[in-house]
Amino acid sequence: MSAGNSKGKYKYYWYYLCSKCREHFSAIKLHQQFDDLIQEFTFSPEQLHNLQKEALNLIKANLKVNEAELSQKNRELSQLEAKIDSIEEKYISNDMDDTTYRKWKARYESERFNLLAVIDELNKPIANTWSRYSKHLTRLNDIANIYNSGDMNSKKSFINLVFDNQLSYKKGVYRTLFLNPLFQSKAALVKEKGLLFLEQPLDFLGKTPVCAEEEIRTPMPVKGATTSK
Repeated sequence: MSAGNSKGKYKYYWYYLCSKCREHFSAIKLHQQFDDLIQEFTFSPEQLHNLQKEALNLIKANLKVNEAELSQKNRELSQLEAKIDSIEEKYISNDMDDTTYRKWKARYESERFNLLAVIDELNKPIANTWSRYSKHLTRLNDIANIYNSGDMNSKKSFINLVFDNQLSYKKGVYRTLFLNPLFQSKAALVKEKGLLFLEQPLDFLGKTPVCAEEEIRTPMPVKGATTSK
């Protein structure tokens, strides 16, 4: 779809034009429907609490994996430091020339630096990890505000994250082949309200519906316009 406008008697009317079927869609109508849709993606305090519990459990599970990885990285660090000690001993005893020593010393020190960075990250306490997740999870109580307060790039990122850029518009309803698992529990509700249909891949095969394969670009803000369709 592409955006455009037409001049009325007193003002301009914004619309979206489907490049396939050449049909015009009111920008105000599409924007309002999209706002209504993402408003339904907002989570209640109880739902947020459950999400936080699930997220914390996942973090704890990942930390157990991290413990095993940390142990492995510490072993790799010990082996690497032994190699560094070895080339230094050979260099001091004149069993290794200056060029060879510098070559292996630089390589080992680079590997050591990377290992220490990984170990430092794995050593961070759960409180630090949880604080980052918790801060963003609480924002899920107002999804519409997150979207509407963003710039054009962040809105495109939002659509990509939630719909994998597979959002379409057909017969007056938004449709998608993909919905982020975080919002899967909302699928039945938004379908019942006629805000979004989660299509099956086969629904698109052999058809050329209005904008069925057209990506809905991030709606741009329109002020003072009136519905043209």
